[in-house]
Amino acid sequence: MEYKYRSGDVEKILGISVETLRFFENIGLIKPERDPNNNYRYYRHIDLNKIVAYKFYRGFEFTLDESLDILVYKNEEVVDKLNEKAIEIKEKCEYYQNLLQRLLDLKESLEEGHKLYDFKIEDSPELLLYFNQTNDEFETDDIYLETTRKYLEFLPFVYLAVHIPEKDGKLVDDVHYGYAVNTMYTKVVESLKNTMGKVYPSKKCIHTFVKVENNGPLSLASLEPIFQFMEEKDLILDGDVVGWILNEEVLPDDIVRYFELWIPIKEKNSKKVLTP
Repeated sequence: MEYKYRSGDVEKILGISVETLRFFENIGLIKPERDPNNNYRYYRHIDLNKIVAYKFYRGFEFTLDESLDILVYKNEEVVDKLNEKAIEIKEKCEYYQNLLQRLLDLKESLEEGHKLYDFKIEDSPELLLYFNQTNDEFETDDIYLETTRKYLEFLPFVYLAVHIPEKDGKLVDDVHYGYAVNTMYTKVVESLKNTMGKVYPSKKCIHTFVKVENNGPLSLASLEPIFQFMEEKDLILDGDVVGWILNEEVLPDDIVRYFELWIPIKEKNSKKVLTP
């Protein structure tokens, strides 16, 4: 004689509430027998195993419907679904690995950001940069609006970037703002490759942090300590300055912004490659 279980028994064995059992019954996963005399539900061992099998596939993040379908699929159909899920999970793993790296990079920058004007000569990251603002004026043409929305789809891999153009060995007064992506995030860059962005290759740079107080904008005056350091070390500008807004502190009597900047350099009257 086949042993049968009441709802309370199933709850004890599997730790599943009566309400959940009713749910499983309503979606067709199990079909308990009903006692015509008292209307009690009775579950067979196969019902309990179906519940475990269903939860097993739900553990792989299959949807409710997918998990129900798999339980009635042929083996080759199950293999196909597992292959699809493996690809999906692999993509998620890659995404979260990149997300972790982005978070750790931000954490490191914030930890180093208090060392204002602590100059290091380092290779800058290669960046895809697009700007939609000059000083305090945004570009509002449709092409810019469309491009901006596209970049914002990829936060937090997108930096709130700054760009100061170089002309004839000097920086111009205009400061551009926009968005930048480290090209190490290849899938993001691939998605944005046909936009208005421009790739800025890695260069030997002064890597430093700048603080702007009094709720003011980044300006050439903010970079004066960098220019003094360059003069002392016989260094000259070798391209556009790029970087990003790192953080903003709202203080009781001030708003302070911190910038992480990369200033391309080379030695005066020399084509030698600088080393850190």
